[in-house]
Amino acid sequence: MARTDRGSASLAMMGMFMALFFAVGLVFDGGAVLAARRQVITAAESAARQAAATADPFTGAVDRDRVEQVVRDYLARIDGLEFRSVTIVGLRIEVTVATTAREAFFPVVGVPRATVVETGFAEVRL
Repeated sequence: MARTDRGSASLAMMGMFMALFFAVGLVFDGGAVLAARRQVITAAESAARQAAATADPFTGAVDRDRVEQVVRDYLARIDGLEFRSVTIVGLRIEVTVATTAREAFFPVVGVPRATVVETGFAEVRL
């Protein structure tokens, strides 16, 4: 073995360890982002359904202030969710919700936590 090759294995092992660390981090943190996305979509759709239930059963008319209050009350019961907006278009109510994913690995190395924003909707039934 030549004198210039000393420590090459240690360097290669460090590189492999770093690659493994990032691969494991990607799996765990990617899973955390997907779980947060699923939670936000479910909450947004459920809040929209709750809001749609406040509509007048005969005309389908909705009170925007009442709809927004119902959505805010619903989301307040779920930890970590942030209300973004309510849009009412005809008989369709759209609710936009956000959260920050609870990642474990990447924030340690300086990558900011992911913000997940999703919109759920519900139709007013007559």
